[in-house]
Amino acid sequence: MLTIYVPEYRDLWFRQFMLSDPETMSYNHAWGGTISFPEERWQEWYDFWIREPEGKRFYRYLKDETGTFVGEIAYHFDSGLNGFIADVIVLASQRGKGYGGEALELLCAEAAKNGVPVLYDDIAIDNPAIALFQKHGFIEESHTDEKIILKRETKEPEKNMAENHKIKVARRGDWKTTPMPRRHETFVLHRALSDREMDALRLGNVPQAMEDKWFWYMEGSTLWAHRSWTGHCIFRIDFKEDQNHVVTVNRDPKQYKCTSTEEDIASLNKLLDWWTEIPYDHYHEWLSETYDALKKADEEK
Repeated sequence: MLTIYVPEYRDLWFRQFMLSDPETMSYNHAWGGTISFPEERWQEWYDFWIREPEGKRFYRYLKDETGTFVGEIAYHFDSGLNGFIADVIVLASQRGKGYGGEALELLCAEAAKNGVPVLYDDIAIDNPAIALFQKHGFIEESHTDEKIILKRETKEPEKNMAENHKIKVARRGDWKTTPMPRRHETFVLHRALSDREMDALRLGNVPQAMEDKWFWYMEGSTLWAHRSWTGHCIFRIDFKEDQNHVVTVNRDPKQYKCTSTEEDIASLNKLLDWWTEIPYDHYHEWLSETYDALKKADEEK
């Protein structure tokens, strides 16, 4: 999971390195590719972007779970467009990990907190990042033969959906839970999920009845699924842009009896069928799960 970080002056070596890396800046070929950021410019830039943003600028580094710098997010007011332009850069060596989408969501969330209702971006027409922006709620405002202008309301999609359906967005502290135990396994779940389905998953679920057997919530691109009665963490799903999602499954026999990856894949696909529906029908999911358990017990006799 990514976190954002206000860089100190001494950290600007990373921005210099990133802007000078041809592979990282290949997306910028239409505007010259790499960008010079010599040390003699650092103070002026730092004062402008970090110390005195004047409500017109926002800039943060992206850090991974180890604290390593992996990219940047920013926005600034563009008088020609009369709106705020987004900027997301992920270091080339760190791509393919889902950081681009996570960074966009972080940027939109920060913009919303700062009272910026809409973000725009102008992208070269041949830049594959267009698909990423569209996947995360950006829509076309206009285009030319050279570039496309996209925009998105910064309010999180799941909050819009939650308000429309009068659903509380689940958060980690909404239920008493236990962490994933040391005894666990990982496997890859290949499943295509639409933007609407991902928005539904981001709502999570705070149990409201005895039959409501699952508490789940999302942080960044990771979903945590706990049994509601015990709080035991059964599944962790790290969603990936290539649809090959990494699943961590509980293998403590005192908490979770299943030992078959094939059965876990089948069960998880059924759960995702239910969890991606709005509103989540916990009662019929419980009936389905109970029926499957009784059928399995009968077959094992």
